[in-house]
Amino acid sequence: MNKIVFIMFTAISFATVGFAQIPHVVSTSPTQNELNVSYSASISVTFDVDMDQTTINNGTFVVNARSTGLHQGVITYDGPSKTATLDPTDDFDIGEVVTVVLTTAIRSSGGSPLANGYSWSFTIIVNNGSGTFAAHTDYAAGEYAWSIFAADLDGDADIDLATANANSYNSSILLNYGNGTFAPQSTYPVGNDPWSVYNADLDGDGDLDLITANMSVDNVSVLRNNGNGSFAAQSTYPVGTTPIRAIACDLDCDGDLDLATANMGSDNVSVLRNNGNGSFAAQSTYAVGDGSGPVSVFAADLDGDGDLDLAVSNYFSDNISVIFNNGNGTFGSYTQYPAGDLPMNVIAADLDGDGDLDLATANTYTNDVSVFMNNGNGTFASHLVYAVGDGPWSVFACDLDGDGDLDLATGNEFTNDISILLNNGNGTFATHSDYPSGEAPISVFAADLDHDGDLDLASANYLSDNVSVLMNQGVPLVPTLSEWGMLIMVLLLLATGTVTVISRRRKIADNSIR
Repeated sequence: MNKIVFIMFTAISFATVGFAQIPHVVSTSPTQNELNVSYSASISVTFDVDMDQTTINNGTFVVNARSTGLHQGVITYDGPSKTATLDPTDDFDIGEVVTVVLTTAIRSSGGSPLANGYSWSFTIIVNNGSGTFAAHTDYAAGEYAWSIFAADLDGDADIDLATANANSYNSSILLNYGNGTFAPQSTYPVGNDPWSVYNADLDGDGDLDLITANMSVDNVSVLRNNGNGSFAAQSTYPVGTTPIRAIACDLDCDGDLDLATANMGSDNVSVLRNNGNGSFAAQSTYAVGDGSGPVSVFAADLDGDGDLDLAVSNYFSDNISVIFNNGNGTFGSYTQYPAGDLPMNVIAADLDGDGDLDLATANTYTNDVSVFMNNGNGTFASHLVYAVGDGPWSVFACDLDGDGDLDLATGNEFTNDISILLNNGNGTFATHSDYPSGEAPISVFAADLDHDGDLDLASANYLSDNVSVLMNQGVPLVPTLSEWGMLIMVLLLLATGTVTVISRRRKIADNSIR
């Protein structure tokens, strides 16, 4: 009799586990691709079943920001609403894109893992800026400064610069003094002919490491940050033939950042999975078109299904390829869309503010930008064309005039300038304005370099072997009467010693202008 009872209990237990509901994400805050999110925002996710809150932690609820890296914080779980909330310890930086990943280690109260993991992104608000720029200031970099990235490399809450220098086989690091001026470069050896640089926290230790794609030796270099903006010796990983661009992104939703490269010589993309400690497994490759010559790759959730897809610009076939993530970091076949002539760079951003991600390419030969509107499902309408300066090599999407929509900036090789296309508010763009830079500014990046609440520009100039910094001539913010009253009250309290103010990452003066 006891044996029969045991068998029945065992069968019921297995049935209960077998039919336990797999949890899914119902909603997020901020929402997928939301624009103008507060730099101090908490992040929350609501599930469709009750969750095991012990499985929701900083290792399974992972937040990475483009220029400030890994953001951890206090996580709480509300059972009645089935909602987990992360309150980041440090604020995000103005205008940066933030990507959140929920891993499959998150489980329901019944023990079922989150289906496939889940990823979404949003963009931090820019509440200042005129979209016009002061004359450039130049800083020496290595020979043939080919690519630039802006990030907080030394952890002091200002944004530094990194370049890949093709002819000197190294990367230059320019640390910010805190006011948008920069210390003389430090250099670190990488592979031969580095054509791109990227910064990201690959080993999860809270600082931003450095990645270069080394065009002539078919590999990527990874340099670990020592925690102070200096870098250890490189490790290298083979990729496809002639890698032009390398990026870091969590393609398999496991909480660490993988690598992807666009390989011009082998007509494919390489994906290198992170082993969880900043080292990488052997590459997997995915075709993007015969004879296409891929030169740029960008990771984004193009079809809104909670994982990161890849968009690739193809230099020789004058088009872009889109390959969708299968949900586990592997990819299906490509779909191509015609672009302008010789598209050197592709980006994804919500240009029309409708909640899905559109695409834009910089077309070197036709001196224009192609804009592809997302149909809402990861397919794209025919491109619209906007003229820029001569020989655009790169395009960057960000809110340069502080009006809540995303504008475009291009680095133009032959006219030695940067073109600005201001968004009309609906994903169409006004006639370009041009700002002189160094010689052959083929890579451009936007960040708040001087802490004044607007986005400045930095370019890598390969013929003048330097970096140009162009400060946004932002509109001064006038406090309201209530803000003046609050400020006076705080000053009086401070003067009498009544209040002690403890700042987090940002100074009060910096936060007040945002």
